[in-house]
Amino acid sequence: MMKNACAVALGLLVSACTMIDNLWSRGPREQSRIPAGAAEFRCDANRSLVLRLEGADRSAWVFLPDREFRLDGVSSASGTRYSNGRTTLVMQASDEASLEDGSTVTHANCKRVEG
Repeated sequence: MMKNACAVALGLLVSACTMIDNLWSRGPREQSRIPAGAAEFRCDANRSLVLRLEGADRSAWVFLPDREFRLDGVSSASGTRYSNGRTTLVMQASDEASLEDGSTVTHANCKRVEG
């Protein structure tokens, strides 16, 4: 009888650990982290970013794993630019982008992910 009780307790413990692990896993159960109206971009160095453009070049929301922020549209002779004075998003057409933080390009050669 003690063996059966231990087996049941062990089974419940494993089941509970699996459920807890699924809460933090990045498996198929995780909901999309891409906000409505946004697009995912894959960049060099295995980086990615999510962008949502609002209005005719008026503003852009940038969603990174650790933060999100808004950039305002600024005049540019080449491509479309969005900036907050420190961080700048440069768009080439609607499917290519790069993100600069000060003078450092943090996300280079980003291409829109289709689908």
